[in-house]
Amino acid sequence: MVEWTLSKLPPGENVVFLWHKDKGVTSEDQNQAYRGRVELKDAQMTDGNVSVKLKNVSIDDSGTYECKVVRKTGQPPESINTTIMSVQLSDTAGIEGKTRNMAERTKNMASGLGLLLLAACCLCFS
Repeated sequence: MVEWTLSKLPPGENVVFLWHKDKGVTSEDQNQAYRGRVELKDAQMTDGNVSVKLKNVSIDDSGTYECKVVRKTGQPPESINTTIMSVQLSDTAGIEGKTRNMAERTKNMASGLGLLLLAACCLCFS
């Protein structure tokens, strides 16, 4: 099992990505806000790489992400990576000297970011 969580979300709602050896990627326990926005960087998990990509990034995605894995059935999850991600506003449209409201800036910033790699995690399953 591979589980990515975001610490600022309440327990039970903090899962942003979940993969099971038998089921593959599953959204049943995934936070609604992250459905369709998180995927494995390498769907084949070459060399045990379980890095994930986050699409349509916004300021709300800032926070501490943790990757936990279960290497053997029946074992407790083991934390293998913690990543702190900070998203900041920037003028992605390249317009200087003009005032725009915050909602418009946020919309432009989020659409300009595209994909963001959260972290690199490597593991071996038994």
